[in-house]
Amino acid sequence: MNRRRTTILLLALLPLIASDMLAAVPRKPTPAKPPSSPPSSDNGSGSGSVTRESLLPPKTDHPEDRQWRITSYVKGTPAQVKGTLDKEIVEFAKKIGLAQRELKILQKQIADKRADLTVVLHKRSDYVKLTEQVALSKAALDDARARGSSAAERIEASSNYNRLKTDLDKLEKGLDADPGVADLLKRDAELRERISTHRATARKSLEWRQTLVEALVTTVTITGPISVGESIGILGEVEVREVDGNDVIAGFDLFENQKVVKKGEGVYSVMRSGKRVPIKIRGLDDKLNTLKPGEKLKLHRVFCVTDSQPVKPAGRLLTVEPQPSDLDYLLQQIETPPDIDKIAAQAEQSDEASDTTAASDSSSKITDDATKESALTTDGNDAGGRSLKLPRKESKP
Repeated sequence: MNRRRTTILLLALLPLIASDMLAAVPRKPTPAKPPSSPPSSDNGSGSGSVTRESLLPPKTDHPEDRQWRITSYVKGTPAQVKGTLDKEIVEFAKKIGLAQRELKILQKQIADKRADLTVVLHKRSDYVKLTEQVALSKAALDDARARGSSAAERIEASSNYNRLKTDLDKLEKGLDADPGVADLLKRDAELRERISTHRATARKSLEWRQTLVEALVTTVTITGPISVGESIGILGEVEVREVDGNDVIAGFDLFENQKVVKKGEGVYSVMRSGKRVPIKIRGLDDKLNTLKPGEKLKLHRVFCVTDSQPVKPAGRLLTVEPQPSDLDYLLQQIETPPDIDKIAAQAEQSDEASDTTAASDSSSKITDDATKESALTTDGNDAGGRSLKLPRKESKP
């Protein structure tokens, strides 16, 4: 089998540095009884440090109450963990929506102001006279072309028309020089810049969120060496090969971790190598009817290796079965990130503030907020003061 090498992100686990990341867990642990009080915020590790074993607890009757510690600042119940991961994305997405709503109001004000000035302009004698001259010059040009006049006559007629039309356009475009319109256009430009800055900040927060979730997923993925009854974790993405009765045979990338280098807050960049192995997956009854060979299947739920049989050529077929764990509930809650555009659209149409209040408050803070936010994105920190710099991936050997 071909060896595979890639670079992944892992949570900065204490046992990882000590090379005992794959600490054994009991075979088929009995589901815990509902605790009289929520499990401790260190996931049961006792020391307050994050361990891989602490991220794979047995299932309880109330997974929504379990206290998790993903990093020093991402912790609490699944709802609280999701809230921390989503907070700044949602916050800036709403700011985008409110700014977009104000921009619509401002654009209407600009259109109304231009319309008022246009009415006044069209009544001015110089504009009326110039409009008549443009109409006459256009008629003269059309006539010269229709009669087949000489090239010189057509050029003169065209030049005269273009000169008069340019003068008329200048009068109409000059409306934007009006102090009232100019001020509105300045606010329009500032609002557009503000929206752009909000969007960049929201995307940066989304990038940080996805990095942390990716690190969590890869940290708890099953890795080698395999020990039947003890190797436990999620499978991640597998490639379906066939449906065998009530089981699915798939290709699974089994990796071993090596060359750990700390990158960023709470995240490691790890060079890993391994191979694709056949794996028999049980417990997917709800998916069997729709699976096709070659299909990619994402399994972010916990499994335990329950069997390993030799297959030809030299290799082994692993069998995995669902391992009830509260981690399944956590992953379901945090896997899907907030939709920036959808939240912005909802905020734009919401009744959080009246249009008049929003326009007044936002426009008075445009320059100041944009300057502050620009500083935040420049130094690489989010609104909470945390580093948003992503870990650099090691180059492939």
